[in-house]
Amino acid sequence: MATPADLVDRMHQLKVASGLTYRQISDRAREAGDFLPSSTLAGALARHTLPRAELVAAFVRACTDDEQTVQSWTRARNALTLRTTPTPRRPPTAPDPGAGPSSSPAGHRRAADHGRRPLLAFVLGALFAATVSRAVTRSPQRFADGVPEAA
Repeated sequence: MATPADLVDRMHQLKVASGLTYRQISDRAREAGDFLPSSTLAGALARHTLPRAELVAAFVRACTDDEQTVQSWTRARNALTLRTTPTPRRPPTAPDPGAGPSSSPAGHRRAADHGRRPLLAFVLGALFAATVSRAVTRSPQRFADGVPEAA
């Protein structure tokens, strides 16, 4: 396994080979003393990022019931941790006072428009709700049987 995506692909293959559902894997993990919610497992297998070591161990233990296999998978997962070093984050920099939205009239408009978007969404939503409510309350008999009658 060269990448976290490879590990996740192999985990998916193990799940398929086991014939177990997410719920069954979760139940077997609980019986073995591990905590592995089915939703957490489904999410981990849907991504291509490196899952936590505890998740890998609980998953493999539930699928195989073989501690040697669990150790092997855990070592492979930990080796990937050493190979995949995260990109260091750059510290935030202070904005240049002469740049950005506040330095031009167009930037002011964009900043002001951005602040109005939630208000616009609220107004449009309220209008839609009022329109639907009005249509339903005005003609309750038109849909009495679930089928609209001719007007």
